[in-house]
This record gives sequence, C-alpha cells and structure tokens, in this order.
Amino acid sequence: MSKQAHKSFSELCKEALWQFLCVPEALKPNPRKEAIEQQATEVQRQLAELERRLFNKESSRLEAIERQLHLLTQQISQLSVIVNQQQYLE
Repeated sequence: MSKQAHKSFSELCKEALWQFLCVPEALKPNPRKEAIEQQATEVQRQLAELERRLFNKESSRLEAIERQLHLLTQQISQLSVIVNQQQYLE
C-alpha cells in the first residue's frame, strides 16, 4: 500500500474489490484509457462546434455576396435602361 500512496481511498477500494472478485486484469477499467477517451470525446465536441461555427460564418458570407450580386444586377439593369433611354433621346 505504501507504493500506492498516490491513489485515492476510492481507487484503493475499487482495486481491492476487483482483486476480491478475481476479475482478470484485461476486464478491469483503465482510468488512463477512460481519461484519454474523455479527452478524445471533448476534442470531437470542440471540432464539431468549430465546424458548425465555420459553416454558419461561411453561410453568412455567402448570403452577403449573393445580396451584393443581386444589388449589382439591379444597378446594371438600371444603367442599361438609362443608356437605352439616352440613345433614343439623341
């Protein structure tokens, strides 16, 4: 037990229970593996959030570009009408 001074009482109890039940080492939960899996899950969540934010940002940018194109198309149409009217006046 002196070798395991860094372990919490809860961890020591769990370990004693596993030993008492004679559960094979391969079936025992691995706290390191669980911590790594939790970190991987958190990274996946953060990545999904980043993808969502980037998608929303790009969608907003695309909508702004489409609005600008629509306005430019309207302005070109108005200029075309003005040019055609001036040609008839000359």
